[in-house]
Amino acid sequence: NVINAGSITTSTLSAITIYNKRLYALNPVNGTITRHDASGSGFGAGTSYIKQTTTPLNDTTGIAIDSSVYVSWRDGKLKRYLSGAEETWSPAAVDPAITSISSIWTDGSDNDRIVATDTQGKRILVWRKSDGALIAQLTSPNFQGPTYVTGDGAKKKLYVIDNNTLWQIDLP
Repeated sequence: NVINAGSITTSTLSAITIYNKRLYALNPVNGTITRHDASGSGFGAGTSYIKQTTTPLNDTTGIAIDSSVYVSWRDGKLKRYLSGAEETWSPAAVDPAITSISSIWTDGSDNDRIVATDTQGKRILVWRKSDGALIAQLTSPNFQGPTYVTGDGAKKKLYVIDNNTLWQIDLP
């Protein structure tokens, strides 16, 4: 089924997510995040979500939401926003350095984790949301370059797409 998604132009999106009956669309081409309220069987026209940021939203790759909005950039940056304004939060440095975030995930459950796929580094990175501390670097000799992550915070499971393989991994 096709849903009404207001004014979203899907050809330029890098990611979407739904939180609290709202769809958030990340558009790296025009450097925006739009928020669309549920409306009938779809979503209404979007409004700009970002009010203040130190980094243009061009070249962004992922969006994840709990009560905050997390955004990733292709070059490995990860930032957190609340009510449209960038927060001072930042994730701990990773060794070796991140070269290519392709996807991020978190949820609004009691889990305190933000997870990212580092495609070129062939790993999954897990930070604590509260203070940005690095919790884990998940690697496997079988990883070819994970490109997408989602999860189930209640069941403490991650689901990772890596080439033609879907991995289920315990959330650290």
